[in-house]
Amino acid sequence: MEGMKVVFSGPVDVCYGQIYATSPGCEPVLLEPALAGQDNGLLGAAVAGGLMLMCGLHSGRVQLEVLSFPAEPPMEPSWPEVVEAPFRFLAAPVALQDWDGRDICRLPIDGPGYMLRWCARNFGQAEDAGRLEDDEPFEEYALHVWPTTRPVERVVAETDDKASYWHRYARSLRG
Repeated sequence: MEGMKVVFSGPVDVCYGQIYATSPGCEPVLLEPALAGQDNGLLGAAVAGGLMLMCGLHSGRVQLEVLSFPAEPPMEPSWPEVVEAPFRFLAAPVALQDWDGRDICRLPIDGPGYMLRWCARNFGQAEDAGRLEDDEPFEEYALHVWPTTRPVERVVAETDDKASYWHRYARSLRG
């Protein structure tokens, strides 16, 4: 897509299957508050100024690509797990961080009105395939960021039982 920018591409260390995004003034991004009121359990966007991005791998390296678009990008059918959520802007900069709080990159979000699409391939299959923490990444993820006037949180594609578990968990938080 014209105007697409690669913000980050490379391996990322995860622990507890989590990657975060935080901004100045953001409350701690904890599992239940991040997923509260959502249909999807993979992209927790309910905390203002923060995100929790769920990976299937508990601990180790995953491959991550962060892409910025000038408008909503087309869906790529090669991603079997896809969720979307609006980012609740609080302040800039918005830093994508690993579980240990180390910056991965800055997200290109400088105000309200941004959507995020979290895409997963091989979700939760690294451990099933006997992969070790030090192995090359097996699970692949992409985070797409674009400005929007249509902020809708939704599950776009769901094929894996492990991803479905997290969606059911998020829905159970509604009470």
